[in-house]
This record gives sequence, structure tokens and C-alpha cells, in this order.
Amino acid sequence: MSIRQLLVHLDTSPACEARLGLACELARRFDAHLTGLAPTGWVQMPVNVGMALGSPNYIQLSMEHLRRRAEEAAEHFRLRAQGLRSIEAVIEEQESASAVVTHGRCHDLIVVGQHHPDDLLTTGGDTLAEQALMRSGRPVLVVPYIGASATCGQRILLAWKPTRESARAVADAMPLLQAAAQVDVVVFEETDAPVRAAQLDALGAWLSRHGVRHTAARQPQVIDVGNALLSYAADHGSDLIVMGGYGHSRLREWVLGGVTRSLLGQMTVPVLMSH
Repeated sequence: MSIRQLLVHLDTSPACEARLGLACELARRFDAHLTGLAPTGWVQMPVNVGMALGSPNYIQLSMEHLRRRAEEAAEHFRLRAQGLRSIEAVIEEQESASAVVTHGRCHDLIVVGQHHPDDLLTTGGDTLAEQALMRSGRPVLVVPYIGASATCGQRILLAWKPTRESARAVADAMPLLQAAAQVDVVVFEETDAPVRAAQLDALGAWLSRHGVRHTAARQPQVIDVGNALLSYAADHGSDLIVMGGYGHSRLREWVLGGVTRSLLGQMTVPVLMSH
């Protein structure tokens, strides 16, 4: 796989600058086309429902406000992305998650932001990253609302399990893994699904044949793998985590908790996930 076309979700939140900056850097690094997608956030509804919610004038004013906000985000993108080889700003009359899923399917990588719990209007809701991951069929790079390191992708933490999702994440992230100065492969042992030495050796051979500089480490079983990953990343100076997303059903993760939901809620560095 190569990264030739990226999509970044745009809005007017302060956190947008971090993911836009990272998306521009990745587009520059891989000489890729960058699409900036600015959904209005307008939710289509039956006419009678819209009439019940407010006067036609109020609805029209609301739509115009959302459109102006999307145009503002798109214009900021054009200014911020000046100097890149190929860019396109798209304004979509749609709610954020559906727009990102629809457009993201024809891109190599989708860049979205972590949901900010105090920002209910501009970040696309707390399911945007989840919807993009589960429905687009493309890898999703989630950028923390606290920002991202300018060196993102120089030292990558690869969280490995012998699962379909992990295998897809490695394949999807291969251009980033190849370009990294160091990749730290970490396996958190699980009593119900131990990772055999041969499986880890096979992963190492795969990475080596693609020219990926890496080391591998086994970690003892922990209750909260999500927090353990973040701690490991902090201890090793990782600036990007690569992992499979939602190895269990979303319902199970929602009710019982899970690594994906834990990271989406508490991330301190960008996380690239595939499902």
C-alpha cells in the first residue's frame, strides 16, 4: 500500500488545527493529494418534523449558519494547505460521520479528531471516529484534541495481536512504519489467547522484509490494556500508536469497555486504527 490520497475532517473547533497540521505534514511527506472535508452538520429530516421544531425562517437561518461555518473551515484549510502539490476543499450538506464515511472510502487514510467532551457542536460527536472506522473500510488516524507532535510517525508503537484487525492495521500503516526511525512492537499477553513465539517471529519477518526497523517486547497481562499502551508509549517516547480497532463487537466494548474505546477517550498521541 502507498499513501497517495488523504482526507481530513474539518470544522471550526480549536482542535481542528492539530489534525489539519498533521494531515498537511503527511501529505507533504508522501507527496499525496489532500482532501479537506467540511460537512455542514445539517441533518436531513422529514418536512413535517422540521416544521414542528421551528418556523421555516428559523430553519433557513440555521442552515445558512451551518453553511457559513463549513465555508469558514474550508477557507482556513485552503490557506493552511498552501504549498502542497494537490488539495481539494469539499463542503458537504450532511452530518459529519456520514460525510466522512462516504468520502473516506475513496482515500488511503482518513484523519479525524478525538471528540472533545466539552465541544458538542463542532467535533462531529463522540461517534465520528468510531463510525469512520467501522463503516468506511479505510484506516483512520485519530488526533488527540490536545494536539500532536511535529515528529509524529518517527517512533511508532505497534500494538500487536494475532487478529484480522491487527493484520489490517499493519498493512495499512506500512508506509508510515517504513518511514519511521524506530517501531516498537508490543504484545500484551492474554491467558485466553496467548501469542506464540512463531506468530511474533512471522510478524518480525514481515516487517523486516518491508525494511521496517523494529524491536519486539512481550508485556505481562494487564486488566486495562488501553492505559497500559498509553503508559508504554509515554515511557518509550512514542509519537504514534498503530493498532487494530474493535476486535470485539461495538456493543461489548460499549458495555464492558475495551482497548479501542479506552484509547479514543484518553489518547495522548495520535492513534492509527484499522478494522
